[in-house]
Amino acid sequence: MARYGLRPGLVIAGALVAVLLGILAGWAWDYLLPPPREQRASPAAPPAPAPPGRPAAAPPSQTPVYEEPVAHLPPSGVLQKIDEALFTALRQHGVSNREMVVTVVNSPQSELTRVEVHLPPGQAPELVARNLSAKLTGLAQTRRSPLPGGLRLAVLLASCPTHQVDLYPYRLRPPPRQLPARPQVALIVDDLGYLMAPARQLAALELPITFSILPYSPFGRQIAKLAAQKGLEVMVHLPMEPITYPRLKPGPGALLTTMAPRRIASQTERDLACVPSARGANNHMGSRFTQKPAKLKPVMQVLKRKGLFFVDSVTSPRSRAMQVARGQGVPTGRRHVFLDHDPTRPAIEAQIKRMLRLAHQKGRVIAIAHPHRTTLSVLKQYAQRLRREVELVPVSVILGVKAARSHRPAAALDMGKAKP
Repeated sequence: MARYGLRPGLVIAGALVAVLLGILAGWAWDYLLPPPREQRASPAAPPAPAPPGRPAAAPPSQTPVYEEPVAHLPPSGVLQKIDEALFTALRQHGVSNREMVVTVVNSPQSELTRVEVHLPPGQAPELVARNLSAKLTGLAQTRRSPLPGGLRLAVLLASCPTHQVDLYPYRLRPPPRQLPARPQVALIVDDLGYLMAPARQLAALELPITFSILPYSPFGRQIAKLAAQKGLEVMVHLPMEPITYPRLKPGPGALLTTMAPRRIASQTERDLACVPSARGANNHMGSRFTQKPAKLKPVMQVLKRKGLFFVDSVTSPRSRAMQVARGQGVPTGRRHVFLDHDPTRPAIEAQIKRMLRLAHQKGRVIAIAHPHRTTLSVLKQYAQRLRREVELVPVSVILGVKAARSHRPAAALDMGKAKP
């Protein structure tokens, strides 16, 4: 080194600085950019089945497990604008919330918001349909078709139906439907169990959020204990096979379509045992599994035997989970809104506004979010508005399931009267 005019001390110091800069650059890259989809959605493979009489061992994984992408949902901001245009125009025609029945259902291509409207005197379906179409100019396409005694307005984005408005004249109008005194929203946060910090941040919001915890997750029991201390409801986030399996893996304890019914039942038992305080379950991934009634049946039989409810996360528009749950006598409902299927701040804010609007029209709404950093930030920002505009309740309230004695949700109602 001296031959080239270099001092050994300076060379060593320079090398150390270069290594340090490389480490900092790598950390910044991982921190600022989201991981690629394959990495986000591919946790450890499901463990081998445990020997009879022995519980399955928890894998030594610290990697967060993420939900499968939901490709069939239209852009959230557009849906929120369509909702706003439709419901505002209907109010201008004198239609109150109690004269509309709003449901969110599956269609082969996507999800469909169905609105059944009974018009006040003097309002013709043809006139109202033309007005609604005019309000949606530039947002979506519309198509009118006759109904027995009424008129249907279909709203489409790129030929995919997003809304269906059935308009009936005054003479067919039934008695106004009963809505809760305040709109009710149950907010589930999925994918909990692999990190403690998001669970603590959610608990600190002092909102009656329902925690859905992944089985075999390293912090699952601690998070369930935290929820109990805060009086929050807990569910098991049952991992189920997605359409892209095995490229996309749902994680430890997964229920697969290749399993025999007896093995599905035993794996469900083991998954539920990981979160003994759970009051119900919802599916993690499962876009393939939830399309198979024969595979869903043993899952629902276990839930029925244990007195638990089931919420369909609706990761596939062809899901049969609610139908099978009802057939087995399991209290059930479905997710109406994903808050963060697009995890950007503007999209999450648009979905929260859509959730509030649907709650005012529908009366009761179930929403699902995930413990992303941006989602937590937006929930903190909107916490006061949520308290002011709706009644946040545990999922059991929406489903009409009695509250467990161990839970003391701040927004508890007479749950025996609550209906989905």
